[in-house]
Amino acid sequence: RLVAWGISDPGNLGTMIRTAAAVGVDVVVGGEGSADPWSPKTVRAGAGAHFKVGLGQVESFDEALDGRRGLALVVTGGDDLDADPDGAWALVVGSEAHGLPDEVAAACRPVTLPMPGGTESLNAAVAASVALYSLVV
Repeated sequence: RLVAWGISDPGNLGTMIRTAAAVGVDVVVGGEGSADPWSPKTVRAGAGAHFKVGLGQVESFDEALDGRRGLALVVTGGDDLDADPDGAWALVVGSEAHGLPDEVAAACRPVTLPMPGGTESLNAAVAASVALYSLVV
């Protein structure tokens, strides 16, 4: 499961939905300031993926996890992505500008993408795409 928490940019959200459909995971959108998953820009960026993936909106973070282990994608200081092989995980991605709220991050295990090329960080949608692919394939 991908949890897009507080992703305000509709283009990023649509790209995340499209990637989730490509790798076969459902998407939950929640958090203050989240873009509307059905806005024209989000649907356009999703390129039809909205109709290929389980897509929902939630009010609470517990509802977003739905009993899964939260893996908070953070820029630095997290573990590798290989430690939850049973598939009962939810990758939680926050906004580029603000990251995840403290209470959301605290409820999850932090995970980080290695950056051997020295780049500080990636766009939220790109980071979510790389992480989802790493977790699923």
